[in-house]
Amino acid sequence: MPLKAATKFPSWIIGLVLFIVVAAVFLQVQNHEFVNYDDDEYVTDNSQVREGLNWTGVRWAFTSVAAANWHPVTWLSHMLDVQLFGVRSDAHHLINVGLHGVNTVLLFAMLLRLTQARWPSVFVAFVFGLHPLHVESVAWVAERKDVLSGFFWLLAMWAYVRYTERQSLVRYLLVVVAFVCGLMSKPMVVTLPFVLLLLDLWPLRRVESTRPSRLILEKVPLLLLSAGSSIVTYLVQQRAGAVSSLDYVPLATRIQNALITYVRYIGQFLWPADLAVVYPYTEPELWRAVAAGLLLAGVTALAIKQWSRRPYLLVGWLWYLGTLVPVIGLVQVGVQSRADRYTYLPMVGIAILLAWAGAELAGRKGGARMAVVGLAGIAAAGWLAVTWQQIGYWQDSITLFRRAVSVTEGNYIAHGNLGASLRNSGQVAEAVEHFEIAQKLHPTDARVEENLGEALLALDRISEAIPHLQQSIRLQPTSSKAYVDLGSAFAKTGRMEEAAAAYREALRLAPLEPGAHYGLGTVLLARGLREEARLHLQKALPQLIATVNQQPDQPDHHFNLGGLYDGLGRNEDAIAQFAETVRLRPQDTEAWFKLGALLTNAGRYDEAIRAFSEAIRLKPDFADARRGLDHAMRAQQIRQ
Repeated sequence: MPLKAATKFPSWIIGLVLFIVVAAVFLQVQNHEFVNYDDDEYVTDNSQVREGLNWTGVRWAFTSVAAANWHPVTWLSHMLDVQLFGVRSDAHHLINVGLHGVNTVLLFAMLLRLTQARWPSVFVAFVFGLHPLHVESVAWVAERKDVLSGFFWLLAMWAYVRYTERQSLVRYLLVVVAFVCGLMSKPMVVTLPFVLLLLDLWPLRRVESTRPSRLILEKVPLLLLSAGSSIVTYLVQQRAGAVSSLDYVPLATRIQNALITYVRYIGQFLWPADLAVVYPYTEPELWRAVAAGLLLAGVTALAIKQWSRRPYLLVGWLWYLGTLVPVIGLVQVGVQSRADRYTYLPMVGIAILLAWAGAELAGRKGGARMAVVGLAGIAAAGWLAVTWQQIGYWQDSITLFRRAVSVTEGNYIAHGNLGASLRNSGQVAEAVEHFEIAQKLHPTDARVEENLGEALLALDRISEAIPHLQQSIRLQPTSSKAYVDLGSAFAKTGRMEEAAAAYREALRLAPLEPGAHYGLGTVLLARGLREEARLHLQKALPQLIATVNQQPDQPDHHFNLGGLYDGLGRNEDAIAQFAETVRLRPQDTEAWFKLGALLTNAGRYDEAIRAFSEAIRLKPDFADARRGLDHAMRAQQIRQ
């Protein structure tokens, strides 16, 4: 029998309080930046999304398989954000928070309608809204697909409850439409038909009045949609190279990891310590897998045994087990062993199990009620504190990946992304340290080799950079960027023929690559081939200007555009770009040097002296900067 609802507070007030608390806790994300882990692919570097919502973008959203997924509704939501607010991280973050708050209220309202058990429904909604495991889904802009698909999942469940109360074609179609929108937001919601069958068992208890075959037949259209979405998703991810082969991760290893991961998620639910944005895939230990399998089998057997007296145990447990199937690793996508975001909907099952078990205990005589309330309060307070702290780790890329490095071992992805973040902020020496760790952990990753080579190049450690760039090309011969960096390395050492060859190969792979046109143009200028050089520099100019306009906070883009203007003889434009580079990245000695040289050419000797002096302060052995400073000081004296 459903528990009686308390009457002290109206339900709408409880829902409003839940929304306000969730919003207040997550509000700190309004000061967070985009991170360099998928946010670039979804928003900051995505030219279609940055154009906002238009018919071209809508067509692209429904035909694109970018980010190794087909999720047009997610793309459209990002486009709508840009249309309304521009490419602002605060707006994108707050939309995620709003959706998550609405999802929390929807979950509470749906459970209350299903069971009339108010405080268990509140507990489940609180856990859903404020558990640390769900921070990743909300605080990460690229995980809009989680909160968006969750919204449509819950709408579909709400529509299904309405359908069971009074069956009609229109009400069933509402279930279908919400489900389709969910699938087009994130295909993980393919398990919804299974969960609806669980609701038929409890708390709807439709199985007691309706033949099981009819209940299953009723789900066939939804199951067909799930099957279609699963096939499309697998093909898209396989085409993008995101699906690992059985040779790379054997099936036995995947099964062992899946069993261990099921238990680990429960452990993190109860004690959410050492959470990270990415957990590296490690070889599972057989004994752990066996122990995990026995534990899962034991809980399942217990839940089945308790079915007649406590149906919520089996429903909650199967909800958890079933909704994790698409992301448990049997089909290995990516290089992570597990991810916090994968628990967004599955953990509702564990929360239901605990909430109704706690309500049953609280109904017994003695001090059970106080014990349950006290334990729930302690757990809620602890989760809330950790959630607040966990949100803070998402403030920027450096903070996020420093955290991941500190709480995981052998995490080459975290070291690589931390290195990239440090490189972009001008902390190149520290970036090299993390790239070197990533390279040792995963010596066959082309991107790591390329990033390490590029960072060494920025430190003028050119003889060290070249082998890493060449290795990157051997591992991934189609990387035009690696050829551009290799060309830059050759050019800096005076190996102009080899530099030109590298740039031309980059252009063969990517004919519109502005960095290759720019690099080849500068090499040709150095060789006295001014007309051919200008052709390449002019080809690079429009794209570099567009890149700077799209990402005005990226110093590398201003540096490249400054060099291009210098090559074209547009001195004042070049000065403006190098000045912006050193404003964004004050530690950039090369940019200070080039700015000094250009200011000297413009006769602005006081400013040139300051620029050269800053380059020397940052790099005392910078011989070219010292010569530039002497020249500027002599020129200033002659003028005086």
